[in-house]
Amino acid sequence: MNCINGGDIADFVIENGVLKKYIGKGGDIVIPDGVTEIGEAAFGDSSGYYYNDPEDYWAHCNEEEVKRGKAVKSVVIPSSVAKIGGGAFFDCVNLVSVNIPDNVAEIGDYTFYGCKSLTSIVLPDGVTRIGKNAFENCRSVAEINIPNGTAEIGECAFFGCESITSMILPDSVQKIGGGAFWYCTSLASVNIPYGVPEIGEETFANCEALESIIIPDSVKRIWDRAFKFCRKLKSIDIPNSVLRIDSFAFDWCEALESVTIPESVKIIDGGVFSNCKSLKELHIFRPDDKIIDDQTIKEMLKRKEKMIFSSVKTLDKMPMKIYNKWWR
Repeated sequence: MNCINGGDIADFVIENGVLKKYIGKGGDIVIPDGVTEIGEAAFGDSSGYYYNDPEDYWAHCNEEEVKRGKAVKSVVIPSSVAKIGGGAFFDCVNLVSVNIPDNVAEIGDYTFYGCKSLTSIVLPDGVTRIGKNAFENCRSVAEINIPNGTAEIGECAFFGCESITSMILPDSVQKIGGGAFWYCTSLASVNIPYGVPEIGEETFANCEALESIIIPDSVKRIWDRAFKFCRKLKSIDIPNSVLRIDSFAFDWCEALESVTIPESVKIIDGGVFSNCKSLKELHIFRPDDKIIDDQTIKEMLKRKEKMIFSSVKTLDKMPMKIYNKWWR
């Protein structure tokens, strides 16, 4: 057996300090000291992770690599590692534990995608970016720390992390990608740091346990379906910085009772409050200065909701030119 500080060198393909591929039999793995980088899909399938569509994935995946990845139980990464490539542990479905060394600054795209047995992970203080789909479908992870210094959380980074109950985002976070917390069905509390400019598409969609959230006054746009199917969301404060609310942003927020649209909002797209069955009051400031999709108003009228426009107490008392513009 040819070992380097506990790691059987025969189990690894290493070139110039880069671990290109793990070729062992799985189980508990110790990566040899001296490795400085874990390459793309080193423990996962090197062909399949580039394909988002399941049919494409299974058409292109390497079955031997998929089998090998499923055999990985735990991985000890030495402190010499400073980079972990995209998809490094892609679909290692039985991976229970892994450490991330202090020198690592980025969690690449798809790094832990599909690691559904992983229960916890500690990100070092030096991490500045969490890539897209980095922890997608890590269904057993109940808690994850986002270190102060992290500036970006990529698209769908925590998609399907259904065991996470809370998330504290540091002030350093300035970008949250669309779908970042999509289908985090147990997520009950999360903060959005000041400086984040927008809430992307489906960012919190299907966060069915989420009851309240504070949007900072740095946010200028709430994108399509951002909070769709947040069924327990009772209140939402839209700051006077938001300029646009896109289609179905709050669709199926069944517990939502009252919403105030501030003066800053200029565009409200269709279906923003569709299927908000408990919504009884909608306060809109300066309605004559906004573009409001007819369908949004029609759906609310159908449910005979109370609507307050600036100083106007009821819809019947709205100026006729505004009424005609929306209802036809």
